[in-house]
Amino acid sequence: MSEIYKSDHPSEKELPKISDQVQILRGVAFKDQFKFVVGVTTKVAKQIVENHQPSIQGMKAFSRMSTALALLSTTLKHRQQIGIQINGDGVLGEIYGIINDEGQLRITMHHPQAGAEPLDDLGTAIGDGRFTLIHAISDRDPYRGTVPLFTSTIAEDLAFYYAHSEQIPTVCGMGETLDANGIVACGGYFIQALPNAEESLLSLLEERVLALKPLQEILKDESPEMTILEQLFGDDYRILGMADVSFNCPCERARFATSLISLGKDELSKLIDEDHEALLNCHFCNSNYHFNETELKALLLGTKF
Repeated sequence: MSEIYKSDHPSEKELPKISDQVQILRGVAFKDQFKFVVGVTTKVAKQIVENHQPSIQGMKAFSRMSTALALLSTTLKHRQQIGIQINGDGVLGEIYGIINDEGQLRITMHHPQAGAEPLDDLGTAIGDGRFTLIHAISDRDPYRGTVPLFTSTIAEDLAFYYAHSEQIPTVCGMGETLDANGIVACGGYFIQALPNAEESLLSLLEERVLALKPLQEILKDESPEMTILEQLFGDDYRILGMADVSFNCPCERARFATSLISLGKDELSKLIDEDHEALLNCHFCNSNYHFNETELKALLLGTKF
């Protein structure tokens, strides 16, 4: 479009579509027999929560999905994406998030403001169902792997997926601290055994994970990532690199105008005749885009505005 019309309709709102970046560390540990990823994802999760204003359980789900996707981003190569889809029978409904090879993630939830007693129990709000991991390369059909939800708290479900679907011994931990204003801090770790890892080291890692301080407490430290690595591996680890991750939603008014055009002449005419306007919502950033009757008629005629 040569010029994008900026609506001043009160129903239209464009919320922030990007967050500050966070850094995710990756490396190897225990005689280079394990690979790890660890990071604090507070800035990403806070922006998503501020946009959606979810319930306490919705905050936790957004927080842990942000952390899970950020941790998985270090596995991506050029033009690859990875997504997580959670279909539970709890009040939050379907949860879906995706991240690309540039570390840009976005997340949507069917009912982010819903809650169930007890309000601090994420598993209750997600419920029973299935966990799906989606691997995609831009010009190929995506691969989907699905397992039943294990605890419905996301971290354990991600570890369960890799252990049972891909037979890779995996441990994963995620946590967050909340206050009346939302997320204060959040982050986590993801560790996988490499082929032929020694059984004694697997047992040692299990012992240290069980002895690890609660992440809610670790997140109060000045360098939570270092605290996690030192408590789990002592000094037997090497950081190999880092990745930048941010919340990034590509939606814009022009994209939604194109979506309206794609409805076809008949459906768009029906929308004009019956509703005289359209209010479209981006499920990822919660922005609203309003099109009045004049604008819809212009789209119907193929006029650029």
